[in-house]
Amino acid sequence: MKHAVMEGFRLAFLGRMRMQGYKVAGRIETDGIWTVIEKNEIELCRLNVVGDLFFNRNQFVKQEQKEVVQLFKDMREVYRLFDRAEPFSAIGEGGFRLIAEMGKAVLAAKMKQNQELSFVTWEYDYDDTGVHWGHYYESNFQSKKKDFVVRAGLVDEKQFFSKEELMVLHSACTFRRTNDDTIRFDDEKQLLQVMEKLVDSLPELEESWEHAEEQEQGGEHGIQYD
Repeated sequence: MKHAVMEGFRLAFLGRMRMQGYKVAGRIETDGIWTVIEKNEIELCRLNVVGDLFFNRNQFVKQEQKEVVQLFKDMREVYRLFDRAEPFSAIGEGGFRLIAEMGKAVLAAKMKQNQELSFVTWEYDYDDTGVHWGHYYESNFQSKKKDFVVRAGLVDEKQFFSKEELMVLHSACTFRRTNDDTIRFDDEKQLLQVMEKLVDSLPELEESWEHAEEQEQGGEHGIQYD
């Protein structure tokens, strides 16, 4: 990646880490300048100035390390696409780069001041010199991809769950996990994976999930494992 995009990716990734409750701190050591990511005072990994991620081998934080590396890979994929994209010169839409186009459908992205990428899908005007009907997505790569393939006519919209349907599914999963005292460990693990996918598709569900977690911790329902 070009330096500006690479640095934007690095800063955006570290910002996401802070938002998710990880401790991020810079260190100057004999082998270079590092940004160290910790959880509960345990070092999970460290990032160098060129955006390479290195992990500390610690069996007690393997799950946290998996979460970090998945986010790192997902974000790096998007920033690489942005880095290779050409400027999109649609009238009145400066700063965007063209990620993809198919028929009349357009997918574009721009880097914001906080280094996060924002996405939009448009449709070209009749003469392909301008765009209209913009659908904007803040840092939500999965949602904008789905919107693009639907607007391009590649996939029938009925094959995707609507926002309301996703909320119903997440609510049902939350209810079972909170109230089913007979749920097995493997079943609960699969249920959590489904809920994570639902949140990926509809990020605003994360707040309701966190609220449910707080209620579970403060109530008598749910299962606790040693």
